[in-house]
Amino acid sequence: MILYNNVIFRGTAELSPDGIKGAGNLAFGNVEMSSDYFALKNKSFTADTADFSLLTAINQKVAFSAKDYFTRIDFESRTGNFNYLNEQSSLSFPFNQYICTLDEANWQMDEDLLKLNSIGLEQFSGLDSLSYEKLLDYDLSGSQFISTHPDQDSLSFFTREATYDLRNYSINASGVKLIRVADLAVFPDDGKVAILEGARMETIRNAQLIADTASRLHHFEQVEINIFGKNSYIANGYYNYLSFEGEPQPIYFSSITPDVKGLTTAIAMIDEADGFKLSPQFKFKGKASVLASRKDLLFEGGFQPVYFCQNMDIPWVGFEAVIEPANVAFPIDKKVKSLSNERLYAGLQFDGLDKNFFGSFLSTADDASTS
Repeated sequence: MILYNNVIFRGTAELSPDGIKGAGNLAFGNVEMSSDYFALKNKSFTADTADFSLLTAINQKVAFSAKDYFTRIDFESRTGNFNYLNEQSSLSFPFNQYICTLDEANWQMDEDLLKLNSIGLEQFSGLDSLSYEKLLDYDLSGSQFISTHPDQDSLSFFTREATYDLRNYSINASGVKLIRVADLAVFPDDGKVAILEGARMETIRNAQLIADTASRLHHFEQVEINIFGKNSYIANGYYNYLSFEGEPQPIYFSSITPDVKGLTTAIAMIDEADGFKLSPQFKFKGKASVLASRKDLLFEGGFQPVYFCQNMDIPWVGFEAVIEPANVAFPIDKKVKSLSNERLYAGLQFDGLDKNFFGSFLSTADDASTS
């Protein structure tokens, strides 16, 4: 049976004064749907409980489906509405390999756009005023997008609304406050997250990170992160090192990743030109490392005392240690060397040529003898 000029109906139908009632399958354009109860009007129809599928223009893959949703299609306004019925109801995006638990979907046919939202979310109205730490304690559930990709371990995130672009088949969620990945909490700057074909999440930029979600010891800013699954990501961003005087010094961490145990680790290379100081008395250059479960950073490289002596080239003293900013201390033994592998001395030294004693502190023999 042909309805509304271009809708093919297959099934059983009954004509009544109120219109046509039927059960079966409908197809039009890139749409396929089925229901045990259709109510067909002059320019619209409803289905009390329907399974609706919208196919891609190319290859005819299922891009969007609504299962067990109350459905209304209006050919005059060129819209479709899908309303949640019960726990069996679900919205899915097979092309993107995601499902969602939002309550409503509105299809704008001529705009090739689906608008999705949830009703009854008044309890979430104050989220914008919460700090990152308080968001971590908030129960963000009941309105989620969940990955069905087999390698993503059901990666999910809370959102209050989203759109689905039927031209490029991208899910564009907004109002995303938090994404939990491995031991991280990711806070998107603008609350926007895009999901493309095959569950690929677009790079999130200018985000905030807290690692880990249990200890909450480390906070990264201006983060760029690629999320590949519930336990897989790679990121980079800035971390403020606070000396005992409370002066923040930003460190750029080029690599923020989970280790084999899923614990966040971060690596930064600090150059001399960066002018970084562990404290006002000590410069540093080398590698800095963050381990999410450890309060303080591990530094591997060299420190240089900040003092002024004429005709003296102050060496960079090699070391490796976890540094507590409030109590900066370095492991020094009798075999301490500079970064250039020169032996360094501290104490009272004797110059065999001048027959003089001289004092030295972490200096090469030549530097100490000319001080």
